[in-house]
Amino acid sequence: DPIMRAHTGSVVYGIERDGQHRDVVVRPGTRFDWPPFVISVLVTFAFLAIGPLALIKRPGYLRARLLFLFSSAVAVEFAMPEIRDSYSLLMTVGLLLNGFQMGTHLHLASVLPERQRWVRKRPWVIPGLYVLGLGSFGLVAAVFLAERLGATPSPWTGDDLYGWLGWLIAGWAVAAFVLLARQAWSYPEAKGRQQAALLAAGLLAWSILALLQPTPLLNALLPRHWQEIVWNLLLLLFPICVMVILAREAKSQEQILLSLTDEVQRVSSIGDVSRIVSTDLHEAFHPQSTHVFYRQRHSRDLTLGHSTGVAPREEQIPEGSVLLRLVEAYGKAVDYPEDLAGLPPSERGWLDRLAARLIVPLIGRDHRLLGLLVLGEKKSEEPYTPHDRKLLQALTSQIALVYENARLKDRVEQS
Repeated sequence: DPIMRAHTGSVVYGIERDGQHRDVVVRPGTRFDWPPFVISVLVTFAFLAIGPLALIKRPGYLRARLLFLFSSAVAVEFAMPEIRDSYSLLMTVGLLLNGFQMGTHLHLASVLPERQRWVRKRPWVIPGLYVLGLGSFGLVAAVFLAERLGATPSPWTGDDLYGWLGWLIAGWAVAAFVLLARQAWSYPEAKGRQQAALLAAGLLAWSILALLQPTPLLNALLPRHWQEIVWNLLLLLFPICVMVILAREAKSQEQILLSLTDEVQRVSSIGDVSRIVSTDLHEAFHPQSTHVFYRQRHSRDLTLGHSTGVAPREEQIPEGSVLLRLVEAYGKAVDYPEDLAGLPPSERGWLDRLAARLIVPLIGRDHRLLGLLVLGEKKSEEPYTPHDRKLLQALTSQIALVYENARLKDRVEQS
């Protein structure tokens, strides 16, 4: 038997052979591998951060909720203990998380920067993505679990099925990249194209690595001990791109509205004010349509000053309109149809033809109604947030002041 004794953190084996004594010094364990650990921590916290950040900046947005679910699933997977063998229950949990990630990731890619046309035509595809992801990964997880309990539920082993998942992950990566690249190429607005292009660029390297993973090429191009580090570094690109988009989006919207406030103060014509307001609101909030109505000097009716998107048949709102009375009583932005249930059918039909979703009053210094901003549904199909309403409320106060000054100038010039 070897003779063992502790010696400054080492174990010394004393060996007697052929009358000769030899000491063999063994240092148990291995040096802690800091680089992979640090990168894994960064990836975990990056994905953990972007979900709540999106919910804070865009509360109520479908994209924000999807991003939160996807990023949380990725963070939980990275925070789990290392899976040592396929018989561990952690393998089952990890596979189910992967399936959920696949569904939410592809769902998110299909609604960025807005819900794509093919999704509107075939809404059943979205549930199908979740069925494919959870079903495929869940099947492999079930086989591993059955094998752990001593059963053989399929002609293929869990390891066989797990190998096939590599091709499913490759398809998932390519599909997500293609969905975003398509929007980066064909989306009509520059801002949306830039967002999709940034996310597609963040996914490109990961997609290539996912394609190589089930093939012998990956081991030929990249040593095994580097693969996990490179994989995690490439995953880190996605949350970085998301943070850049969130920061730029909020800054862009506020800059547009601030410049709009300055711009309307430099013009004196009510028609020019209406045109500037309508155009810049369209750029800031991306609604399907915008309509600016204002009260003319010689009339109590509201007249259409400018519109984008849906062209209205009627260009005036009569003074006796129930809509004007209700909006003036509210004194703040109201949702249609939720906040305007008391409208007569004729006025509801008119607002329906405008595709109205948010109506913002322009209130003068005498607390009288000067005009209306009628915004359609956002192209992203997301609701107007409290932050949106706060910005619009501050903006309409400035616009109302400019309208009053323009009307006063017209009155002086007419007299």
